[in-house]
Amino acid sequence: MYPLPLSSRNPALPPPSALCYHLSVLYQPPSSKPSPGVRIALIGAIVIVCYQLYSLAFQIYRDSQIDIQYQNLLVENKQLEEERNALTQLVAYLQTPGYREKEQKKISNLVRPGERTLILERPAGGETDAVGSANADIAVDSIPHRWWNFLFGEDNLLSRDVAPAAPLSPVE
Repeated sequence: MYPLPLSSRNPALPPPSALCYHLSVLYQPPSSKPSPGVRIALIGAIVIVCYQLYSLAFQIYRDSQIDIQYQNLLVENKQLEEERNALTQLVAYLQTPGYREKEQKKISNLVRPGERTLILERPAGGETDAVGSANADIAVDSIPHRWWNFLFGEDNLLSRDVAPAAPLSPVE
């Protein structure tokens, strides 16, 4: 604003020097130090915000640990279910009559009447290679060839009279 000439001034207003004094009294620049009440409120607000951030971070960490444990328990549960199914199948097999008869034959040397025991021995001699043959002579007599001779050879199973199954009796 431009200063007004003295003749055009409003007589109700104080002189310019007095106006400047009143404005300086009304408008005080903020002091560099806040009052103690403001300091305490500011420190309290900072403490509350820090505590809230800590609580949030701790809760997020705890939730992630719970999720990890949950996933581990799901994997362990699946493994236990598979193991339980395998054991259930094993128990069902162990309760079959065929298995019981096989174990009785193995442990007590029991045989059915008219049944003969066949004992297969490994060839004596050198070590076997990956195919299972000890040397070139044995390789010619392969496992399928042995089965052919066993089933259809001179003393084969098909030419024998097979008696019906009878209860097991001990071998003497």
